[in-house]
Amino acid sequence: MPGVADLDINRPVLRHIVGPLAHLVADEPTHVETLEMSWAVFDRGTSEVTVFDMNGGHFTSLPGHRYFVILRAADVNGVQRITLDGSGNFRCGTDPDRNGTSYEAALPLPASIPHQEFGNTGVAPAVQDLFVVMKPDIGAFDYFKLSCGFHHFNGTPNNLEYFAFSGLMTFSATAANSRGDRRTASLTTSS
Repeated sequence: MPGVADLDINRPVLRHIVGPLAHLVADEPTHVETLEMSWAVFDRGTSEVTVFDMNGGHFTSLPGHRYFVILRAADVNGVQRITLDGSGNFRCGTDPDRNGTSYEAALPLPASIPHQEFGNTGVAPAVQDLFVVMKPDIGAFDYFKLSCGFHHFNGTPNNLEYFAFSGLMTFSATAANSRGDRRTASLTTSS
């Protein structure tokens, strides 16, 4: 009978299997999602930051305040790509003219921010924790100054610019890591 010292650790160990082979399940590696996302909204008027998880954040905009929307993506495998969009349908009105007259659109109008995208083109090391701040000319927005475009409706003297004053704006983002995993996140604001 061989002792412990006589065992060859490089030789495979045979196991006795009891039962049909069809019930055996191979140990397959499990795919663990490592990509994390979250939002932050910085109110430039009060210097307050409100943090939201990736799913279902909601914040209320205050008149005259400007906000930065910040997206955080982190992954142990490196963040490779992030996209950021924002759009909604709003009740819109014009700014008062020199006579104090303003006009409201009869139906909600669309408004959006330009699509933004970040791609990590570096070869190594991969970015593991990435913060994307909306570009100041796009992202430092006053909800009540979101342009719904120029329109000429019945009763208006000419083409006037309409601005959002009520409605929901949804920011959406996607992030991808170096393995190709993708996640999405959304954040909603209202007046």
